[in-house]
Amino acid sequence: LTLFVVQRSTRPLGAGDLYWQLRAGQTILDTGVIPDTETYSYTNPGAPWNNHEWLYEAALAAWHRATGWLGLRFLVLILIGATVLAVIWPWLRTRKLCFALLQACVAIALIGYKIIPAPQTLAMLMFFVGYRLFLREDLLTDMRRWVGLCLFMLLFGNLTAESLMFVPFLFADQLARLWNQPRRWPRALVWLALPCALLTVSPPQSSILEYVLMRGQSVNAEFARLWEPPLVISSFGQSLGWAIIAGYVGFVGTRAWRARAFPRDAVIGITAVLGAVLFQRNLFLLLVPMEQMLLAWSRRETRKDPRPIATLAAASLLAATCYTLNWLPRHGAVLAMPGYWKRHINPAANPVGCLGAVQQLPEGSRVFTNHLWASFLIDQARNTRIFVDGRNREYPLAVHRAAFQIERGGAEALRLLDASGTQWVLADPGWLSRVPDSLWQMQGRSENCALFARTAVY
Repeated sequence: LTLFVVQRSTRPLGAGDLYWQLRAGQTILDTGVIPDTETYSYTNPGAPWNNHEWLYEAALAAWHRATGWLGLRFLVLILIGATVLAVIWPWLRTRKLCFALLQACVAIALIGYKIIPAPQTLAMLMFFVGYRLFLREDLLTDMRRWVGLCLFMLLFGNLTAESLMFVPFLFADQLARLWNQPRRWPRALVWLALPCALLTVSPPQSSILEYVLMRGQSVNAEFARLWEPPLVISSFGQSLGWAIIAGYVGFVGTRAWRARAFPRDAVIGITAVLGAVLFQRNLFLLLVPMEQMLLAWSRRETRKDPRPIATLAAASLLAATCYTLNWLPRHGAVLAMPGYWKRHINPAANPVGCLGAVQQLPEGSRVFTNHLWASFLIDQARNTRIFVDGRNREYPLAVHRAAFQIERGGAEALRLLDASGTQWVLADPGWLSRVPDSLWQMQGRSENCALFARTAVY
């Protein structure tokens, strides 16, 4: 399990939002100003930018300056390792290591798609830290713990909009504890609302509420239809998630039938199930009901020792996870190879082979490329301006649709390139075959990318 986690976490950096986040963070550190207008593109320059993850970007840039690209790879390992530790903490405290192993294997199977340097990975760790520290009986009576919650929420809210997912758990936990004391509800609601309000305390143009609620979900929905989902969840992970949900429903139903009352702690589990169903990218929330089921199993008084069964289940689950991801022990053997630690950016996922040619383009060159490669150019080729990147809400839907059409090719792609004043195209080497009879020609290519230039003047 350790070999699997270390190798998956320290892989060379792939394509994604990491690079524009790094550049934005460098701007914050250098100027002390949070970027709040779009300056990276030529399709929507000067538009307002709700930079709601500004604190994560600044921290990422500071970490990169201190540790380099290798440090960014290890950052993923630190976040994932700390998350798994927070998930299995109750089992470690009670020294029930077989259940710790099983819960860890379930965690890796569910969060495999989040083993990347992204704010969502940090949000996952923050959630479980908050879950352990603040979902407690004494939250509203222990002033130090309540103040700690306020500081936690203020920090969480400036790191990522994912912080909002913690709010339902906080209310569900405390109100369930006061279920039979309705007179205490008004005071409890006020004391819970105060730290939650701190989620909204942020610099101008960095509001998570504006990002999540006021802008609507239409751009996100269109973005998901056009492009591959940014967080691809395997069918195995989805199947495991549904199995946990089905098992938990049966588990809660059995407990309620035996006790003739709805279990109080099931409120948290049901909240987690609803969160995972409504927002599949938060599939890790199912670790909460899984923990409740394992706790009940470990406390059962039976003649048969549950430890061998739990250990066998953990081994089987880990084997199934490795099989679905095509991971073999020999993949982990690369950890002993010096070359593995020297190549920090994955050349197969990023246009590394074409970077030199792009960096030689004139200042302000308008380059079209896909939204993932665009992030790489924002940081590595700062002489260019890009068409669109992964900040799906910072661009009108028309820009996303146009970008998708240009990648597909055809006559419409040529019209859109002309209309946008695009000067260069960085795409896969086969792009030109999808735009026949065009005024574009290949200027250079690498194994996975090619740079195309327009042959006629506007």
